[in-house]
Amino acid sequence: MAKKDVSFVDKHLEKVILGVCAAGFLGAVYYGFAGGRFSVNDRSAAELIQAAADAAEQARQAVQSARYNPPRKETESDPKNDPVAQLAEWFGPEAKGLLGMAELPKSLPRAGAFGPPLVSIMRTAPEDRRNLARFVSPDLPVLSSGRSTFRFLRSKPELESFDPRQREDQTTGKVVTANWVSVAAQVDLVEQQSKFLAERYPEGTTLQIAKVHLQRRDVNDPGGAWEDVETFLPFKEPRRPILTVLPDGRMRVQGMEAYRSLLDEMREAIVLTPFGQYQASGDKVELPAVPYLDEPPDREAANSPTAPNPGRFSKRWLDWANAALKGRKPFKDVDPYAALVLTRGVVGLPGVPEKDVAAAQAILDRLPEKLPRELRPFAKSSPRDPRRLMPILAHDLTPVPGHTYVYRIRYEVLNIFAGNTGELRNPRDAQRLTVFSDWSPESRPVEIKSDTYFYLTKADKAKNEVTVAVFKVTRAGASRQEFKISAGEEIGKKDKRPGRPDFSTGTVCVDIDFDRGGGKNDATLVYANASDGVLFERSLARDLKDPIYKRLSDLARNARP
Repeated sequence: MAKKDVSFVDKHLEKVILGVCAAGFLGAVYYGFAGGRFSVNDRSAAELIQAAADAAEQARQAVQSARYNPPRKETESDPKNDPVAQLAEWFGPEAKGLLGMAELPKSLPRAGAFGPPLVSIMRTAPEDRRNLARFVSPDLPVLSSGRSTFRFLRSKPELESFDPRQREDQTTGKVVTANWVSVAAQVDLVEQQSKFLAERYPEGTTLQIAKVHLQRRDVNDPGGAWEDVETFLPFKEPRRPILTVLPDGRMRVQGMEAYRSLLDEMREAIVLTPFGQYQASGDKVELPAVPYLDEPPDREAANSPTAPNPGRFSKRWLDWANAALKGRKPFKDVDPYAALVLTRGVVGLPGVPEKDVAAAQAILDRLPEKLPRELRPFAKSSPRDPRRLMPILAHDLTPVPGHTYVYRIRYEVLNIFAGNTGELRNPRDAQRLTVFSDWSPESRPVEIKSDTYFYLTKADKAKNEVTVAVFKVTRAGASRQEFKISAGEEIGKKDKRPGRPDFSTGTVCVDIDFDRGGGKNDATLVYANASDGVLFERSLARDLKDPIYKRLSDLARNARP
């Protein structure tokens, strides 16, 4: 039988058909499962994923860097320029969400795996949160006092432009004659650092002091309470940041960075407020005798094991301590408190000659018996290196002559966690813009001396007047003259007769309250300084019992006619 030939087509047709079918199947699979067919608003799946990731990153950055600066003009209130408006757009009650911000339809076929959820990065884990650190109380206060005439600037400058060297022209400045008391104390920076470490404060945290505060108490008033003192500042008190608590519990602080920078830049003017440069006459303004108050230590050598020139400082502090114990210049009275602080500085300063240390230790051994019982443990404790003790200073220009006061001092510190609830165990602590230290121990008593004193001696409610005894003190003794005073009249007058003392007090009666306490001798005189308008009070009951009034009365009776 003859052999039949098979054509190429007949031989390979099945393979060709099978290959075409396979290619069609693979094409269908690719077309069906590839992401190219998914698009929304002409965006591919990859583009949609990238858009969502970009939006999430913008939200994170907005939360991190949000800081509210109110628009200066109406034209600047564009929400695009307002970080708070941006936050409200993302997280407010009417927030659209990522899909709404991207203007995508609500129903969207899944185009890829979902990304990780947004995690807040502004909070600390609960176990890592902290309490506010306690701020150590200042050590024993040291005082200086006097009565001087000052020529202050006509208008106080802003803190950022304050220059302690600037003085007013002697013919145009504001002239004020006043008694003054300067109060200084030391703050233990080593102990404060340990408190920062105990609460895990950020490394390098320092005291950013906003203000130094004083209180005083009249020791001759048995029921007298501590009263706040409006301390003298030669500059305008800076505007503080505004902390606002929002309805949802979040907090907003405006102006914090600028305020923090101002406190750092003007630290010395705030903590060691000067005012002696304005003195025109009267008692010389002397700083309280506290180590390194008049001459701060070299900051570059602060960590040196030995202080630079220790002998020069120790000799001066020893001389002051001996003068304080004898009531010699620059001290007006015996001052064991100043002697204690100065000798502790000598013993605690590294590198001091041994003879100076021995002399200071001898004084320290004798001092406890001259101090109140509550101060004796402090006197016997180990002295700290005075380079680690920060001095603070404040001034009272409103003490009343004839009174004897004790003072105490504390400082106010900027809260570095203000507005940041995520860092604190107690969220309410974040609402405190500043934090106060504890009060120092009370100072030694200081009598406010003057050449002119006045006291209430009688009150006549029917005539609506009081009788005031004015004393003029000279080296020869004291002179006394009584004046009947009603509201609106000057207290005391100058006697026009030749050789007679000047009994003018520079004060004006503002009001007389005859029923302050309901008793017979409870009349109260309200008066003001004619120079600055500051108001004061005098009580008839207290004045009649005042030991200085009795002493001056005896001195006037025994004076030569």
